[in-house]
Amino acid sequence: MDIPRQALKVLKENNPFISSSVGDPWVSRYPNVPDINSHAFEGILSLMGQKSTHPALNCACLVLGEVGSGKTHLIGQMLEHGRKADFPFTYAYIQPIEDAHTPYAYLLRETIVNLCHPLERTIGASSWDTQLFRLVVNIFKEVDPTYKVPPSLHAGVTHKSTEVRKQSSSIFQKLHHKILDLSKLSRFNTVAAHSPKYIHKIHKKAMDGIRKIYPEISKRFLHVLFSYTDPEKQATATEWLKGNVLDTEECEMLQVPDRSNKSHSALENESREILTSLGILLGRYNLPMLVCFDRLENLTSDDQIHALGKLMEFLVDKVQAMLPLGCFRGQQWEEKYRNKLNQHIISRLENNQYELQACSVNQALQIIESRLNSVFGSNYPDLYPFTRQELTELYQDRLYNPRTVIALANERLRTILNQKPQKIISPLETLIQAFEKKKQLIFKDMDLYPPDRSRLRKALNLFMHLRPLNNSFGKIASIQNHNDNSEQIDLVLTLHHPDGKTVPVIFVIDHELHHMSVTSRIQTGITCLIDNSPTKVLYIRDARCSFPPPPKWKETNNKLQRFKRLGGHAIFLGLDNAAWWYALALLSYEVKEGDITVIDTELQTRPVTWKEFENFVRQHIGGVNYHAFQNLEAALASPATDKFTVVGMRKAVGA
Repeated sequence: MDIPRQALKVLKENNPFISSSVGDPWVSRYPNVPDINSHAFEGILSLMGQKSTHPALNCACLVLGEVGSGKTHLIGQMLEHGRKADFPFTYAYIQPIEDAHTPYAYLLRETIVNLCHPLERTIGASSWDTQLFRLVVNIFKEVDPTYKVPPSLHAGVTHKSTEVRKQSSSIFQKLHHKILDLSKLSRFNTVAAHSPKYIHKIHKKAMDGIRKIYPEISKRFLHVLFSYTDPEKQATATEWLKGNVLDTEECEMLQVPDRSNKSHSALENESREILTSLGILLGRYNLPMLVCFDRLENLTSDDQIHALGKLMEFLVDKVQAMLPLGCFRGQQWEEKYRNKLNQHIISRLENNQYELQACSVNQALQIIESRLNSVFGSNYPDLYPFTRQELTELYQDRLYNPRTVIALANERLRTILNQKPQKIISPLETLIQAFEKKKQLIFKDMDLYPPDRSRLRKALNLFMHLRPLNNSFGKIASIQNHNDNSEQIDLVLTLHHPDGKTVPVIFVIDHELHHMSVTSRIQTGITCLIDNSPTKVLYIRDARCSFPPPPKWKETNNKLQRFKRLGGHAIFLGLDNAAWWYALALLSYEVKEGDITVIDTELQTRPVTWKEFENFVRQHIGGVNYHAFQNLEAALASPATDKFTVVGMRKAVGA
């Protein structure tokens, strides 16, 4: 077989133009084309260089681009470069904020999630090799240049295997920690390279040295940060750094005070303090951070937009070494978002504004060449099976954005391969494929998607708001997103149940790690069952936040059993089910962003509309197609608790 025929065979099996959307900036499947949007890339890189030299420099960055112009691709390019740059920088990719009342806690959590994520996203990659670990190693090497990473971390820690991910949620019932603790799922070399005496000494020297220069950094923060390098404490230290309220045993392990009695305001203040301290250290050790706020079209309420503005202003004015970058569609920035942010942050953003541009003919050819090289390597014949002349004629009539360049090349390749014109896939089928792909991406990398009440609430809202009129569980008469009288209630709806009753349904979503907080939320469910009967109460929890069985957490376990006896429904989402819920929430972001596209009857690429997404949820998302929603539907379809039964139970159980 000659080379051209071999090449066509390979392209038929591995078409590099079949995907035109980035989706996940962490995943770099195709090579970058340096010439495209180079002004934005070089400009942001220059700002990062200045932040490295002058950490306290007050600046922000704004990237404007329409659908398909490469905003998320540019972020991915920056993330990839940060790992390999002459001056390395850290980065955090921030999805849209849902809960506008706790913006600093959200920013802290997402920042730490990014910093604690393995730099190599492959099975078998060392989970210790994270941005945060590298920061701590730099700190230790400053006080002891001979410091080396213990062999126990080099050799013993591996990323979670596929087999571990496939375990049912029952695994989590047996874990001591409330999250996937890599130190429990992997075999650490127990022969540490450093003695406890040496570790204590280097921790003390590092803390004293930093505190002497920066007394505003708390000892507690440094103590927990240094504990991150201890295999036995790493998972718990990570949770504390994320701002979570830990249980008593875990607080004792880290030797930190219990946060359970702190108000939301106090926790927000502590989140700001940790971020400020982290910024000082990043500046001290020349590791500036690029904080990327993406998919901002999903900020629909004024409160969410104002929360974004507060976070950006905080990063600019109060936090060293962190550069906030916001990605918007140009038209929406002018018409919607610009008028809702204060003038101070608008000026900071627009001082470093970059508009992503459509591709010239030469840039379009570079995209085609880079995609072909991803299949055949750099020594591949020039643009085959295309010719330079035909591609020039294809793209010279007008400027195209990168996504359209790739879509046109895909159609041309299918013609060359004697394939029928690409089948027109309906928006419904396109969304089904995108949903299942998103779920698989999340499931393979659950550490990047930690338990998140706001995301589960987003998925629940989408599911309940977009139900067909006829359901196995009845007709929804009304929905109230938030209960004004309780921070512990996530959704309230009125259901015309198939048995003829009109029943209020109350949802409580919980991801707390402290036994008192969990007990309080379960008690909320009990109170709702008793005071609003006949009613339904659904308690939903990511199983990664499972709590220990008796005799531990005795009161919590007793409350849970009482809740069930009263007719309450407890839904614990195992890994697989949780991934589906998070996928639904994140897919909605991509649709709003215009990242999910279809080919219309004129073979033109267009974004899926929000109405088409609503139709997809209404028609396809449910227990018939996805087991992740079966327990939810079964709980809704079950008979509501009877008022007299509840009163009798109140006497029996003393609720």
